[in-house]
Parts: sequence; structure tokens; C-alpha cells
Amino acid sequence: MEQAYSFSTTIKKLFRRGQITYLEGIQLVRFASKLGWFSRRKSSKVISFQYLGFKFYALNLQEVKRLFYRIFSSEEFWLPVNSTNPIIVDLEAGEGLAVLFYKWRFPAAQIIAFESDFKLYQLLRRNIESNQLTDITLYYGKALDYEGYTAINGDVSNRVACYKLSAVLPADKIDVFHLPLNQQSQIVLQELDAADKMSSVEYLLIDFSKYSFDMNTYRNFFDTVSSLGWKVVRESVFGSLALVEDRNFFLYPISVSLRQRFFKKWWGKPLIKLK
Repeated sequence: MEQAYSFSTTIKKLFRRGQITYLEGIQLVRFASKLGWFSRRKSSKVISFQYLGFKFYALNLQEVKRLFYRIFSSEEFWLPVNSTNPIIVDLEAGEGLAVLFYKWRFPAAQIIAFESDFKLYQLLRRNIESNQLTDITLYYGKALDYEGYTAINGDVSNRVACYKLSAVLPADKIDVFHLPLNQQSQIVLQELDAADKMSSVEYLLIDFSKYSFDMNTYRNFFDTVSSLGWKVVRESVFGSLALVEDRNFFLYPISVSLRQRFFKKWWGKPLIKLK
């Protein structure tokens, strides 16, 4: 109920601010309804949706549902990007729900997107091509700190290409860098810092709710971003953070479910103080 209430409230706010039209709001409500119906039935088929004027094909409905509510029930994706043609990097794009959102919000945006799951990558490419979107560069594989191949989930028989991220990023400023909270992202951030490219990033958008939560990974990750000089500027109960470059900040438990389950004694109190 909290998620649905927050979603409807956010849609009303976006409409009142003029950020979405009435028809777009109706379409988003219909999208949420259809997505909920199919995800409850655990459909294994590719389902098509109308989404912000785009045709959107989805397979991993639980993850699409989580990301959809993140976008429209919280504020991270509505960061005040001061550019009409921002450069955006998505380290794990899935079917492209966030990519389509970025192209809806910034039609002239230049987007670099990675996806290592072949089925999701096929749908990502289908969603880009069927909507005739331009200025989007897709990579089938993972972004890491070297070029070559890497095993998926430790299975050496299942390998995908990996790309040295600093080598494929443009020299211009990166307005939004969307990445998951895991060890791979730590490696990428350190590699970008070593290549002196972190200074060109305006916002980091951190996502950890689609991974099994691990306190050591959590602490190590934010030790890394703190050492690079970033702080929280917006936090969400749906498991994501927006960061900007600075120092000295408190990090609070983010996900309501995680907070209720693991952090009751820290309710409303700082979890970690980063340097």
C-alpha cells in the first residue's frame, strides 16, 4: 500500500508541476496496473506496454516493476540536470526502462548503456530500434577495468565481453552515471578515478535493491565513493541514492523493508558516518 500510495502521490505532484501531461499520467497508471497484473502471474513471456509514448517490451517483470516504482515513486531520476542534451551512462540497463525515461525527459540526451544478459540485451535493442531512438550506444557485456572477456556468475563456459569504461566514455562531462551497488561498480569507479574521469561526473545514481543485501559490500562500496569525495544529496525508501561530489555526510538506511528487517535499532539514526 505504501508503494501504490507513494506512486499516485508522485504522479499528482509531477502533473501539478507540469512535468507530465494528464494523458501521460493516465498512461503511467495503466502501465502500473498492467505490470502488476502480469508480474503477479509470474509470466515468462515478453509483454508489450505503452510507456511515455514509447512501445516497451519487457521480460523480467519483477525487476521492471521495481525500477518503474523507483522512477515514479521517488525523486532520484528527477535530479536537476542542467543540460538539454546530457550524457548519461547506465551500467546495467536491463530492457531499457530507464533509458526510455531518459530519452523522454531529455530527447537530445546521449546515452551509453551496458547489459550482460543476452535476452535482456535483445529486448533493450528492440526497444531502442522499435521507437527509432538515436544517440544511444549499446554494449553487450560488462563495464570493468580491462578489455577482454569475463565469466557470468563464475561460469567460465558463459562469458561476455568486458570493456574498460574510461576508454569508451566521451571526453565531455557525464551528467548522470547510473550504476548498481556491487563490487563491479567499485572497480569501475576506482578505474575512472585512476583515469582522472570521475571529476567529469555530475551525479552518481546508486541502485542496490535488486541485489541481495550484504553489509560488507554496502560498507566497502560507500568507503570507496566517500574516498572519491561524494556525498548523498537525495535518498529513497525504494533502495537508491543520488550522490554529488563533496565530503562529510551521514548515510541513513534507505530501503524501508531493509530498515524494518535489519536496522530496527537504527530507526531514524545515522547508520554510517563517511569521511
